[in-house]
Amino acid sequence: MSSSIYTYVNSTGVIVADTTTIKATVQQEFLSALGQNLDIDDSAPAGVLIAGEVQARSAVVNNNAALANQINPNQSAGQFLDAIGGLTQCERTAQAQSYYPSVALVGSPDLPVPAGTQGKTTNGDIFATTAAIELDNTGNGSVVMQAVNYGAIAVPSGPLNIVSDVLGLTSLTAGTGGIVGNTSMSDVAFRSFRRQTLSLQGRSVNGALYSAVKNLPFVTDLQFLENNTAATVTLDVITLVAHSFWMCINGALITTGAANAAALAAVILQYKGTGSNWNGAQDAPASDPVTGQAFTPQWDVPAGVPLIVRATISQGQYTGTLTDNATNAILAYASNTLNGIEGLATGQNVSSFEIAGAVTQSMPGVYVKNLEIGTVSGGTYSNAEIAIALNEIGTLTSGNIDIVIV
Repeated sequence: MSSSIYTYVNSTGVIVADTTTIKATVQQEFLSALGQNLDIDDSAPAGVLIAGEVQARSAVVNNNAALANQINPNQSAGQFLDAIGGLTQCERTAQAQSYYPSVALVGSPDLPVPAGTQGKTTNGDIFATTAAIELDNTGNGSVVMQAVNYGAIAVPSGPLNIVSDVLGLTSLTAGTGGIVGNTSMSDVAFRSFRRQTLSLQGRSVNGALYSAVKNLPFVTDLQFLENNTAATVTLDVITLVAHSFWMCINGALITTGAANAAALAAVILQYKGTGSNWNGAQDAPASDPVTGQAFTPQWDVPAGVPLIVRATISQGQYTGTLTDNATNAILAYASNTLNGIEGLATGQNVSSFEIAGAVTQSMPGVYVKNLEIGTVSGGTYSNAEIAIALNEIGTLTSGNIDIVIV
């Protein structure tokens, strides 16, 4: 922009409002209009009027800069960012509720159980039945239950405490296989996701294949390697056959024979380079829609590296419960559900400083005195970064988190 009150940062393309000269400009205007002897001190009547005008002009300048930055994909937000994402077929992940596909009900024979009947998990989260059900003549039934709130709410199996007053209903028991929901992507997370899927409209190039796989709703993260030679090579402990690529993909139900494996195989086949081979211990059949040929795309899933975390914290200015909330913050980091922070990912080293940052972001005002990490196999804590191979991923459970309050 040509006006002197805006600065264009060439390295990032950001437009910055420069309000440093506005006050002097307004003061000069008042002096020119009302005389050079006008008292323009901040405490004088004219000074108060000048301050109001400066504030109004600064707001306009800052608003104009913010609006102009909406055309910059790395600065855009809200609906502007959604529109930019739409140019490359990239959409923000919508919020979703966690749910149990099957919860066993026990009660009086032929008991009607209304929709919306609620149960509480061991974590204190409320789930409700999605439809009315009548128990059979033995007093048993099964129903879907979903979380009342949106987000990455845990779905532990086992008994649920009955919250609703349904006379004759004696127990609710959640089975395994619950699906964890998610919150809508923040602007920070969506900007990162858009960059990772920029090549969705391409074909037969690494970026296109990476983007297509990353765009699948059940894929969390991945690593990618290519061998463009006519011989088998080993790269970072990964063996690749001639003219092939390798993908290590972290996602839900993508092992051989699982529900999402076929969809993943179809995408790999569609976007891979013509004649390229693949590598990996997981596979699924897929057919080329053009030639009708049958293929079996391959990939790997990361091996888990169980971690231990010890956080030494004090209350500081934070007003919440330290132990429970710090544990939940670390688990949220591990499961990549903290907006704007990438947690544990395939092939990514584990940093104690990043985990400490996740705690302070989730618990404003808390003081993290020390945060140490290690592996279950090693059994010792330190502040040192933990190296993770390309075909591994750090994993963490609540039982391996130790919160020390000082």
